[in-house]
Amino acid sequence: MDEHRSKGQTQFEFRHRRRDGSIRDVEVFSNNIDVPDRNLNYVIINDITVKKLLEAQAAIRISLHEKADSHSVEELLRLLLDEIENVIGSSAGFCFSVARDRSSFQFQVLSTSATEARNEKTCGDEHYPLNKYTVWAGALRERSVAIRNGTDSPQQVDGTTGEHSGLKSELVVPIIRGGRIDGVLGIGNKDSDYTGEDARWVQSVADQAWDIIEKKIAQDEFHKLQEQLHHTQKMELVGQLASGIAHEINNPLNFIQINFTTQQGYIAELLSLFNDLRNAVKECINEAGLEKSGIQNMLQKEVELQFDSIVDEMSAIFVDSQKGIDRIRKIVEGMLSLSYRHSPDELVLSDLNRAILDTLNVARGEYRSCADISTNLATLPPVPCVIDQINQVLLNLMVNSAHAIQSQQRTSKGKISIRTWSDRRSVFCSVADDGPGIPEGIREHVFNPFFTTKKAGKGTGLGLSISYDIIVNRHKGEFSVHCPQEGGAVFTFSLPLGIKTKVLEYPYEYFI
Repeated sequence: MDEHRSKGQTQFEFRHRRRDGSIRDVEVFSNNIDVPDRNLNYVIINDITVKKLLEAQAAIRISLHEKADSHSVEELLRLLLDEIENVIGSSAGFCFSVARDRSSFQFQVLSTSATEARNEKTCGDEHYPLNKYTVWAGALRERSVAIRNGTDSPQQVDGTTGEHSGLKSELVVPIIRGGRIDGVLGIGNKDSDYTGEDARWVQSVADQAWDIIEKKIAQDEFHKLQEQLHHTQKMELVGQLASGIAHEINNPLNFIQINFTTQQGYIAELLSLFNDLRNAVKECINEAGLEKSGIQNMLQKEVELQFDSIVDEMSAIFVDSQKGIDRIRKIVEGMLSLSYRHSPDELVLSDLNRAILDTLNVARGEYRSCADISTNLATLPPVPCVIDQINQVLLNLMVNSAHAIQSQQRTSKGKISIRTWSDRRSVFCSVADDGPGIPEGIREHVFNPFFTTKKAGKGTGLGLSISYDIIVNRHKGEFSVHCPQEGGAVFTFSLPLGIKTKVLEYPYEYFI
């Protein structure tokens, strides 16, 4: 103060810690008073905490607006939590969404500081029962801000929240839109107690920020629907092309197969007759003592020509040729499957877990030498589906995982993990492997027809596109791929439980 007194009129701001540990923003204005023979100075101190909070609120809103187009929802939420933490003086921030079953929270995102403390960014599949987190549940039940300070009784959170998450204190705000509670947003571990002023500010910031977040979510959903529509349109065009090509290939292929099979049978009969004649001639030569005759010379030429080797090689050629024909036929069948839109199939309530176990048995030859299988199959309700088509999807995912692991040429086995779970609306299945994963630059193309990451001759590029068609178009489910930072790939699909007895009709049909 002596320094400012010597300067005459002065004005400055600083953060003041009160006796109870709380922080206030204050503005100090001071000036000298001219009094004969005396050196007087007056000081005016204003509490400008509310002003600073309003400025911070406006800055957060502007920042979210500016970054909404270039950042994901998760990144915007983390930015929001970081800013709220900084203003209120906390060291933890979290955002939970209410799961579809309305009886549990689902982890959505943590603040940067909480992420570093937890050593992970998101826990999207983790669910936390409402009855174990009474502060959060109370905020939802009362539809108002809930506060637990360090001086409060631990029983207030049922002995769970503080111990489980390391929160010594917390302020939780419900996110309410249109009378519906979407989730909670909260901060924790403030050095001093949370106050009503903190609660009002966080609630106001959360409400304004959620308008931006909701708009971003809606935009993302719109883009997702656009991509699905674009993919469906591509599938329609490719289907038309595939149908025509398949017919053009299939007709001559049938002639080749018939003639090849007939030729193979004729040659087998001729070789059998030749062997019988050769054995009979050898017996006649031996009995007549004609070893040095011209016939014997012909038999010698047979040895020189390595006739037996030629016969063996012809057999191998037939086997390889048949494999080639079979491969062409599989490609044609895949193209026909891609293009075919039959009348709606009757959906049957089926056991997805049973389908997984059955498909594992079928695919055993693909994975048993390269990967160990682990399953985590939850108790599922029967799901309406065309189970043969779902088996086709499961088989494709399992074989793809096995091939991905094989491509690494490991000395030890890889791992394929299959998991199922459900909520009130859908059942879910994920197939994960610890293979090389899919580069981010091509990840968005994996469901495109004829796109493959396998070596030439190893894949047709139709498996995943057909699987996508089965799940998304025929069963009205969802299909996605995720590649964890630690490597590998996770394919997840869902099937709706509320779909009617028949698959919805297509807006177009292909007649074959």
